[in-house]
Amino acid sequence: MPLKRKLLIYLAAPALLLAALGFVSITALLRLQGAAGEILSDNYRTIQSARAMEQALWLIEESSAGDARARNAAAFERALDECERNVTEPGERPLLRGIRREWNAARLRLLARATPGPGARERIALLSPLYKQVGDLIELNEDAMFRHERRTRSTARLMVGAASVCLAVAMAALVVFALVAANKISGPILSVAGDLHSALKPAETGETAAGQPVDEILRLRKELDDLLDRLSSYEDEQARKFTRLQARLAFVIEEVAEGLALLDTDLNILGMNRTGRELLNAGREGGGLNLFHDGLPESARAALLPAMNPGAQAEASLPEMTLRRDGEDKTYSPRLLPFKSPEGDTEGYLLIFWDVTEQKQFEESRRKFVSMFSHQLKTPVTSLTMSVNLINESFKGRDEETDDLLRMLKADCATLSGLVTELIEAARDAAPTLMLRRLRIDLAGLLDAALKPLAAQARDKGIEWKQSMPSAPVFADADPVKFPWVVTNIVGNALRYTRPGGTVSLALEKTRDRAVITITDTGAGIAREDLKRLFLPFTSLDKIREPGSLGLGLTIAKEIVDAHRGEIRVNSQIGKGTEFIIEIPLPGESGQ
Repeated sequence: MPLKRKLLIYLAAPALLLAALGFVSITALLRLQGAAGEILSDNYRTIQSARAMEQALWLIEESSAGDARARNAAAFERALDECERNVTEPGERPLLRGIRREWNAARLRLLARATPGPGARERIALLSPLYKQVGDLIELNEDAMFRHERRTRSTARLMVGAASVCLAVAMAALVVFALVAANKISGPILSVAGDLHSALKPAETGETAAGQPVDEILRLRKELDDLLDRLSSYEDEQARKFTRLQARLAFVIEEVAEGLALLDTDLNILGMNRTGRELLNAGREGGGLNLFHDGLPESARAALLPAMNPGAQAEASLPEMTLRRDGEDKTYSPRLLPFKSPEGDTEGYLLIFWDVTEQKQFEESRRKFVSMFSHQLKTPVTSLTMSVNLINESFKGRDEETDDLLRMLKADCATLSGLVTELIEAARDAAPTLMLRRLRIDLAGLLDAALKPLAAQARDKGIEWKQSMPSAPVFADADPVKFPWVVTNIVGNALRYTRPGGTVSLALEKTRDRAVITITDTGAGIAREDLKRLFLPFTSLDKIREPGSLGLGLTIAKEIVDAHRGEIRVNSQIGKGTEFIIEIPLPGESGQ
């Protein structure tokens, strides 16, 4: 059955429901039309009460006894009260006020205790105005009842007609909607089915859409089945490609220089590459063995023993080991990398053997070079120190400026001599670390003395030098040689990149638990992309490196600040200048 016919059948149910709704609505309106008299019950109650007042007036008129008149007067009062509570029409309330006024006046006379009471003629005269007003009240409500009844019936007939028209329009709209919806739904399905047919079975195959099922859904299903067959063929082709890629990847893993071994949680070997098999002496395949098998070389066994720790769930570096391979001794650094399931459980390990032979050879060459270089420096530094001492003895006391220069020369010679000594000590260690000789010193005095030569250099270059130090001492545990070098290195760079007429300033401040040194200049500034590599070794922002500049100054400065458990930051804008902020902890902090 075509989809269009199915949709029309499916829409028959809402159409029937709409027809039933219209029938119920018309029935309700007809009932409304027949109930017009009930709607006007308020007017009817007023008329009944007015008739009761007429009856009470007639009985009062006919009664000669005082008790009978009192009973009938009470009945009149009750009927009048009911009318006053049930006012429904305009003009009814003034009419009731007039009746109440006339009745109050007549009641005093009718119920007087004087003997004899009012005669028949007098009673008729007293009650005549009330008869007329009560009759007017009855006439007013009867006219209103007839008027409202006519209006209600007219409205009901109008509503019945409108509901009938709306129902007819709704039914017609529903039929139109059903036809449009059927075309709208079946049209795209046919279009998709045709496109699939054209894509999967081009015209050159000789197949056309003729003979396809009339049912659009069945036709679309047939085309989708053909598409699934094509996708299945595509998946097979991709699987073959993946297998070829997997073979190439296996070849790459097999031939890499680093040794690789895949282990389960019990350290059983699941797979290895060629280098891994040679290092662990695991035979041709290597699978099925435990990492600590009988043929494992002793040097490898000693290096891999920490891997047996049951708590080794995190990435771990193992001790280095030396093995003979390709006719020479090579040094390897094993590393155990756990791989985890989506739930976070360790499912196995990847054991990597990094070949660090060349790195070790480089470190040994560096150590020998530093040792030779430092010993070569020691002799001229000693001679320079002796010469400065002789000059000091000859020129000491001539003038204050000469004495200041001589003191700075002696201090610089002592600093240089100390650095050479540290170089010699560092050369004795295969992996030297930065050593500090911390003393409790006043940073303000230390920096003031270290910056005097740079202040003179700024004056010679025509650069304004500003220096702000607190009046009270700022004591810190710092190396008196290395920490001033950090500050003078940064200030020296600021002077080099600031043009004459610019400004370089330094400020030392003391916070609650830190000393903060801020160095600012109005120089060329540093680009944002260069700030990220500013503290990396051998980094120079000059297009042409100056002679003697290795690009290590800021790297060493950061290492010195880090060794003091401090922090160094930099902010800069091209064309506006640069700001360096150095912070180190003051004595008493937990990190001291």
